[in-house]
Parts: sequence; C-alpha cells; structure tokens
Amino acid sequence: MGEQGDILIEQRRLGSYLRIAAVCAVSGLEVTFVAPADAGQALINALAASKLAHARARAQNAAEPPPPAHIARGVVV
Repeated sequence: MGEQGDILIEQRRLGSYLRIAAVCAVSGLEVTFVAPADAGQALINALAASKLAHARARAQNAAEPPPPAHIARGVVV
C-alpha cells in the first residue's frame, strides 16, 4: 500500500466483532485492532494503514535520543 509496502491482514471473527492483525510486509511491524463484524473491507484496509502509520511514527520517535539532563524534568541526584 503505497511506498510502505503491502499490508497483510488476518481477520478473526469473535462474536459481534472482528479481531484484525495487520502486518507490514516490508518492515514486519504488526498492529492489532477490533472492528464491528459488519465492517467493510475498505474500512478495515484504511484502519490497518492508519494504525501502521501511527505505529511507525511512534517507533521513530522512540528511536530519538532522550533530551539532555538539564532540560529533562525531575531532580538529578
């Protein structure tokens, strides 16, 4: 899906909702979410792409170094 690669989607119906696992084929990043059992495939694909983009952004932010100690909150002992 776009330059990020294909998204592999697994759907499992659990009562009145679907448990969806989406995996980026390029990076292997996986997200899971739930949707109504009657949700259309287009909605599920859009949610999967959105969740993966959010997870990618969080992973990039986590990779940034922490701020210097003089800027960080709290007391340095």
